[in-house]
Amino acid sequence: MANGGKFGPVIGRVAVLAVLLALVGCGTESERVIEPGELSRGVSEALTSAGKQHDDVQCPDSVRAQIAESVKCTMAADGKRYEVTVVIKDVQGDQATYDVDVAPQPLP
Repeated sequence: MANGGKFGPVIGRVAVLAVLLALVGCGTESERVIEPGELSRGVSEALTSAGKQHDDVQCPDSVRAQIAESVKCTMAADGKRYEVTVVIKDVQGDQATYDVDVAPQPLP
């Protein structure tokens, strides 16, 4: 099997991952979200656990902890940046399960 470089095997759906949720808002308008820093760490850990090498993951926005909610992140690998889509699949108590999908082509 040819070696696709450090980034070669990372493309595609890589993991489903559980993370702790934060509660944000005030009064009755509170909602559970995954904060950007926690989401970035979780996506990075999912990629690492799946054996997918990368240099960095950045998620600039939080995501509501509700099924089918999604957020776009970016991942750096081999000097290129790739879009990563995170989709919430399930929420149980203070944990959410989500899929991590890496785009097949680097960002322009």
